[in-house]
Amino acid sequence: MSYSWLKIACSGLGLVSFSFLPITIKEKVHVGKFSNLALGYPTDYFRSPLDIPLYLSGSFGELRPNHFHSGIDIKTNAKEGYSVYAVADGYVSRIRIQASGFGNAIYITHPNGFVSVYAHLKNYNWAIGKEAKKKQYEKESFEIDEHYTVATGLRVSKGNLIAYSGNSGSSGGPHLHFEIRDEKTEMTLNPALFGMPIQDDIKPTIAGLYIYPVKGGMVNRTAARLRIPLTIANGLYSTAIPIRVKGKIGFGIEAIDKHNGSSNSNGLYSVELKWDGKVIYYANFEKFSFSETKAINSYLDYYEKLKSGKDIQKSFVDDGNSLSIYKSLVNKGFVFVNDTNTHQVDYVLVDAHKNKTLLSFTVKGELADGPALGTSFTLGKTFAYQKENTFSTELVQVKVPANSLYDTIDFDYTTSAAAAGSYSITHHIHTKYTPLQYPAEVAIKVNSDALAYKDKLIMVNEKNRSQGGTWKEGWVVANIKNFGNFYIVADTVPPTIKPITINDGKNMSLNSAILIRIGDNLSGVKSYRATIDGKWTLMAFDGKSGILSHYFDERTIAGEHKFELELIDYKNNTSKYAASFYR
Repeated sequence: MSYSWLKIACSGLGLVSFSFLPITIKEKVHVGKFSNLALGYPTDYFRSPLDIPLYLSGSFGELRPNHFHSGIDIKTNAKEGYSVYAVADGYVSRIRIQASGFGNAIYITHPNGFVSVYAHLKNYNWAIGKEAKKKQYEKESFEIDEHYTVATGLRVSKGNLIAYSGNSGSSGGPHLHFEIRDEKTEMTLNPALFGMPIQDDIKPTIAGLYIYPVKGGMVNRTAARLRIPLTIANGLYSTAIPIRVKGKIGFGIEAIDKHNGSSNSNGLYSVELKWDGKVIYYANFEKFSFSETKAINSYLDYYEKLKSGKDIQKSFVDDGNSLSIYKSLVNKGFVFVNDTNTHQVDYVLVDAHKNKTLLSFTVKGELADGPALGTSFTLGKTFAYQKENTFSTELVQVKVPANSLYDTIDFDYTTSAAAAGSYSITHHIHTKYTPLQYPAEVAIKVNSDALAYKDKLIMVNEKNRSQGGTWKEGWVVANIKNFGNFYIVADTVPPTIKPITINDGKNMSLNSAILIRIGDNLSGVKSYRATIDGKWTLMAFDGKSGILSHYFDERTIAGEHKFELELIDYKNNTSKYAASFYR
């Protein structure tokens, strides 16, 4: 196979040259030594993406709201603009620009079957930036997601400058988010397994041990979850009080890891639980798929997460939890105690750099007087996790997809009076403390006085946050991501436009950009379109600040120009702004 060569000269800009080259990517040959022959990850194939020491503000698999962290977050000294380099030879297979999420991102496919990802970038190098801007103007869209093949992607060599670090998208501060993915499966892999030069000789630390009695189980004569105080001596954790258990129980651990040179609390690599010397639970963060990451809400004690913010990692698995991080399970991590023996329990916590922490303790068994393991229980209105579940009255309809629940639940529903300004009563649909993997469909019957606003009606939760919604013969139907309290309101208010650097008749020869802050009170801005002299104009949107920005280029020559902006929200309320300016 051969391709014509296209050189993009970047001399004088401090950049490298790029070309379209024939890269054979079907040969999955891993170059270099391996961190684990069974895993097959090269440890000397990839270089660091930055030329500064790698201190992390986030580790792979770290516990984040509604997801596991899919890469590593490399600190950039609270500044933007550090040079970002290709970690190995390859080609740019994807350029993605978002107002939120990863912001400005680059994906590079490598000949050994891996893909490196660089996100929250400030900007791209000249060649990649030119390609991105060309696509934005072709599609008349700030947000783009362009994919390239080996024949069409820009060729890069290991160590080539590809971008500059930034704070774009949903980033909480300047840093580089870096990932390594499997090209074939698209699963994200732990970069620490590839020999990234991260200094870490600090062992994980444990903040709490929890024991969960289940369906008749008991711990220290209580049927409620119990936090067990710990002691530490010579680096070994143990329990500070005697523990007596009977019936079915599970364990949970609250633990973090830290790295050298950073005060950030990061995640673990693996959690192992042994009962009388036998492994009954083992999970690790070698890799995971993006389709499963929301199941973190089953991996954690979700109730406690919402109540106190604590990240308690359950060492047992709900029936509907299909996370691939679980590598070894006996009875889904539960034990059933029906004896008076003393049992040895051991936790082994390991970080990605093989630093290990141990928690060892004993529990005294008691004879169980409850139902045996596996006994069925008579429940009320049940929603089975593996089935589609529905609930309906004259005023509400609820449909929960199969496998959206992580466990079978007793579904609960009540109502309360209508909120001020709403067009329905308030529906209390189960409880926010039960997580969902997939959205549930909810339809709410509206009051008769809402008919005049039917195209403007949306569903909101108790915080007055939009859940979306469409009108359907007297009902508003929406997909909710979480259970909670919902009612119907009308969105009749158009989006807001607040000019920052422009006004009508202004001489903008000393301004580098048009800056405008936009927003919407309820349903959110669905789209925006800006033009200069009637031609579509690129305006970047920063979702954190709500600012649209257009930086002048060769398209805006000296003279008088007319700028126009139109905003449309999700209920088709429209706002317009126009101003003449001079350059």
